[in-house]
This record gives sequence, structure tokens and C-alpha cells, in this order.
Amino acid sequence: MDISLKPSTSKVSLVVWSILVVFCQLAFVRGFTTFNGAFAYYGNILLLVGMFSTSAGFFTRRAHRYNYLFPALLTAAYLLGLLLFQFNLLQTLTVEFQWTQVANLYAKPYDMELQLAFVLVLLAIIPPCVLIGASQKKVLLDSASGPAGYILMGVGGILGGLLFLLQNQYLSGHFSLMLMLLLLFFAGAWPMLTGKYVRLAAILPALVLLALAFFFTADHIWSPYQRVDLGQTKSGDVLTVYSNDMFILGVSTLPANQITADKRLDYSAPFYLVQPGDNVLVLGSGGGTADVREALYFGADKVTAVEIDPVFAQIGTTVDPDQTYQDSRVDLHIDDARHFLNQTGTRFDIIYGNYLDSQTNASNRARFRLDSFLYTKEGFERMYALLEDDGILIINFTTGTDWIRQRMFESMEAAVGVDNVRVFMLSGGLHRAFIVSKGRSLDTLPPHLVEITDELAAHRTGLVSSDDWPFLYSLKRVIPPEHLHLLFIVFLLLLVVFLLCIRGDSKDPAEASAPAYFLIYSFFSGAAFFFIELRAISVLTPLFGSTYLTQSLVISLIIACSILGSLLSLRVRITPAAAWTTLFLGLLVCGLAGWAFHPYHGNILANLYVFAIAIILPIGTAGIVFMAYLKSLASTAAVASMQRWNLIGGVLGGLAECVVILTGFSASSLIGASFYLLGFLAVAVYPRLGTPQNAKSSAA
Repeated sequence: MDISLKPSTSKVSLVVWSILVVFCQLAFVRGFTTFNGAFAYYGNILLLVGMFSTSAGFFTRRAHRYNYLFPALLTAAYLLGLLLFQFNLLQTLTVEFQWTQVANLYAKPYDMELQLAFVLVLLAIIPPCVLIGASQKKVLLDSASGPAGYILMGVGGILGGLLFLLQNQYLSGHFSLMLMLLLLFFAGAWPMLTGKYVRLAAILPALVLLALAFFFTADHIWSPYQRVDLGQTKSGDVLTVYSNDMFILGVSTLPANQITADKRLDYSAPFYLVQPGDNVLVLGSGGGTADVREALYFGADKVTAVEIDPVFAQIGTTVDPDQTYQDSRVDLHIDDARHFLNQTGTRFDIIYGNYLDSQTNASNRARFRLDSFLYTKEGFERMYALLEDDGILIINFTTGTDWIRQRMFESMEAAVGVDNVRVFMLSGGLHRAFIVSKGRSLDTLPPHLVEITDELAAHRTGLVSSDDWPFLYSLKRVIPPEHLHLLFIVFLLLLVVFLLCIRGDSKDPAEASAPAYFLIYSFFSGAAFFFIELRAISVLTPLFGSTYLTQSLVISLIIACSILGSLLSLRVRITPAAAWTTLFLGLLVCGLAGWAFHPYHGNILANLYVFAIAIILPIGTAGIVFMAYLKSLASTAAVASMQRWNLIGGVLGGLAECVVILTGFSASSLIGASFYLLGFLAVAVYPRLGTPQNAKSSAA
């Protein structure tokens, strides 16, 4: 099985394996978070462990010989997911996620400790990721492509991300996910699978896996964001919709004229403020029967409905007997609410946010949710700016946690001014309506709404959600103890994986490593790149939207920018000194981008695209630096050694990502710059501390 492919074939195979690596890592995140919604809160760790395990595979000598076990290991991981599907992990979410105590209305009869379940998942994904990492290394060495191999792996990574995006958008179920994953594996591994029994050992578990995924997919509805299940209330007049086992919305199965006013009162109360002829914007319109239909009922002339998940809108279209979304007065947009607010130029009489409580992470590369950038000071400022002169902003929100209500109140006050926010509650309920009026009277609100504004105003904390710190559901600027506990367990687990894999590292001179100071630089460069990438994602997400589509495109753009920088350095003679100068200048431009180019408060040139270029500029210049050292190496093996340390540095930087809850995302640039400075010192100072003269000259 240990065969060498022809160089031209190996380069194609290297791209295929690189596609597989990225697609596999994302597939594990998608698969397990849709098995159990609670895993979404640790989705970034799931991805990072997959990345680390792939990198660890680069340290092994012969693990690629066992890559025929990949389908069997993948099947075992999927069976674990099916087992954990039987447990209610949401009941064990603690401090940081207290809001789930009221959101989790679909409790299963027994539960399991979340972190224990998550560690089991990590143990399941590590072996297959090690195997594909080892195979990618094998193909890289066979290709003899040198620094160009780094470019090929980057191109494969972009293609893997885009392929996952297409699958996620258009064939969202597990069956298509597993089918594409297995097809990629066999496309890359088939030449290595020599022998009838070896191929049989790969094919049989693959067929079992596809059968399992087919039946699981058929039992559920799938959207680009979540697994969707339907239920019904005891009375049978409301269809209940669950997102990854958590209640998310209800859709009325009765026409509006068959529902008594008192039964509709709870969700229709805000629309008592509608006046005939009003132009109403509904954010998070869901199935449309609890908000869009009510706005029309109370006399709105036009309703613009924004819903991020196309499946929710389709359910409403199918179930609603009044066919509200088909009404000529309704304009439906499938979009992220914050993105819609950014790009629309229309002003509205009423802007209504209807329980936009997302249980889905927007990105597995950053610790925020789909709704994170809507409930921020800047998000509320944008809503307020789109109101007509006598307009009203209404945010409906439900939580059983006092400090989350307080955070919402103070974040809105920070946007529209102290004493301009009024808060009402349903008698004895957990629902709250946060209302801001530019002049219209609130006297038409129904009497069962009880005002509690003074109660919240008396306990201001001063901590608000912002685009830089969008952590509505974090009590303080403190990393939750249970998260630190999990990170410690994950770190020990990764250390064990690293020690096991490095024992198999070849001492063959043909696989000689790059100089030690290159590896030190590469490690710090990986950690720095993660934080620079994190900064770019966190800044661009509020502008381009939190949909998976825009997130994937942003991440692909970031990787492409790094590759372009590497290509420039590969084609043009750039000295390390010049490369470092461009990097630190790029970091400086990125640091000043918000002040100079931000599309809403830039002081020099307020432009979305100039701002985006300034934010991702350090990523391209970092690629220039990395390639400046790569192209000085004599062998493909040395390139592989730098690549593996770069990836491991990136993963460990990712595990430290939680520091943003202490500092905010803006500090990511500074943290990244600090790591780059350490990398610079490694290649500029370390060789002078006793390495041979030729090493000194190569570093210079």
C-alpha cells in the first residue's frame, strides 16, 4: 500500500486530499451539532481538534498505510452521534447558557453530562483526522512540489470549504454530507488501497455509514443551519418547530378569523401600535402567522418580512391557511437581519424584532451566534436610524434570567439614549417587550402589558453588548469556569495525541525538518494568523451578515488572500526584511481601519470595500512572509515540517480564542501582532544565539 505516485498525479491528489481535510473537519462540526444542539456551543473546539489531529498526522511516519480504516472510523463516529442523539444534553448547560432553561421545551426523558459527551465526540473524530493528515503528508512528499505544495494545499482548502458550502446550502441532510465525504476519500485514497481485502475493508463500512445517514436524513427536515423537527400543541391549532431539539417557533394552522382575540393577545399586543398605512419591518418573521399576519390585521399597508432560515419560511407558506407570505402587501427576504438593516435604504414606521433567539452558531471559527450582532449597541443604532420621525422600535424577547434582560435594556439605552427605552411584560410571564418611540403615543397598548421600566432602570450595570463584545449571554467579562475546565481537558487530550503521533515521526534524512528557528516562527505565525483571521471575521460579519453563505465566503476570501500573498512572494524576489515590513504595515492599516474606513463612521474614506480590504490586508502580507521562508528550504519535507507546526500553532491559538470575552474582538489584532513579533524574534535573534554561520545568513 505504500506506493509513490507520479509527480503530476501526486499534485492533483494533493489538492484532492486537501479538499477532503477541510470538508471532513467541517462535516464533523455540522454532523454532531445537528445530532445535538448543545454541541453548537463548542463547535469551534470541535473544529480546532479536527485541525490539530490532521496536523498531528503530519508527524506520523506510516499512519497513511492504515487510511483504509477511515470509513470504519467515520462509521463508528456516526454511531456515537446516533447514540448521543437519544440524550438531552441541553439540560446540563450551565452558567453561560442559562437562557436554555426556558428555551428547551423539548426535554427528553433522560440526560447525559454535556462535557462528558463532548469528550467522547472528540475521541471519535481524532483517529480519522490523523489518518487523513498522514495521507495528505504522504501525497505532499510524493509530489516533490516544494513551496508550491503549500499553495496547492491552500487551494484545496478553499475548494473544500466551498464544496461544503454548496452541500450545506442545497443538500443539507446527513446522507449527502457523508456521501460527498466518502467520495472525496475514495477519490484520493483509491490508488493507495492495493489488494482486494483492503478495498473491501474500506467499502463495506462506507456502505453501512451511507445506510445509517440515509435513514437519519429521511426522518427529519434539514435547513442550511439546523435539523428541523415538527410537533403540535395539544389543541392541534399550532404547529411547533424545533431546531436541533430546541423549541424555536410556532406556526398557526388556523386562519386568523377563527382565532379569538384573547388567544392572539400575547403575540398581537405590539401591533396595537400600528396605524393604518404604516410600513412595518418584521425581523425574524419565522412562519409569519404570529407577526406578519397580525401586522396586516391591524392595518399595515406594507410588511417587509426578514427570515434567515428558508425552511421556516417554507413551513409557514405550507401551513398558514391565510397564505400570508403570498399576500401582495408582504415582501419576504431570506436574509440575516443585521445584514438586511445594513443594506436597506428604506425607512419604516415600525420595526419589530420577534424573539430572534438563535440556537445556532454563526461561525465555527469565532464564538458568536446568528443573533449576536443584532442585539448590540450598533445593531440597535441601525434600527433606530431606519425609523420614520414618529416611528417605533419594538424588540420582543424571552428569558428567565434577570441579568440578560438587564443587558438587553442597557444595550438599547446605549444606542438610543437613557430614559428612551420602555419595557413591558405580560402579566406573570417571561416575555418582555422593549419599546422605543420617536414620538408616537403608546397609549393604545393593551392593558395586560405591565410596564417595568423603573425596575430595570434602578439596577444599571454599565455592561452593554457591542459589535466588539457581542456576548449578550455572558454574565461578565469572565471566561466561564466550565469552559476553562473543558479547555484544560481538551489541551491534555491534544497533548496525548501529539506525543503518540510524534513517536512515529520518521528520522529519515529525506524527511529532514526545517531549521529550528523556522519552526518556532512557523508556530507563532500559526497562532498569530488565527487571531488576525478572528478579527477579520468578527468585523466583517456584522457588515456582510451571519448567514453560513456569507461566513463561508468571507473565510474563503481570507484564505485566498493568504495564498495570493504567498504567490506574490513565490514569483517575486522579496527579502525577509521587506516581507516583515509589509506585514507590520498591514497590521497598522488594519488597526486604523475602523477609524479611517468603516462604512458607518469612517473619518477618511467611509467605504465598505475599502474597509474590508484594510481588514484582510495583514492576512495577505502574512502569506508573503511565510513564503519568503518556505522558498528558501531545500526539500518538500522541510515545507511539510513548517506546515505542521504552523497548523498546530493555529490550533493552540484557537483554544486561546476565549480571551476575547475578556478583551473584546478588537484586541485580536494586538494579540496577533504580538505573536508575529515573537515569530520575528525567532528568525532574527535565535540564529545568532549559537547556530552555525550559514543558518545566520539564511535567516538574514
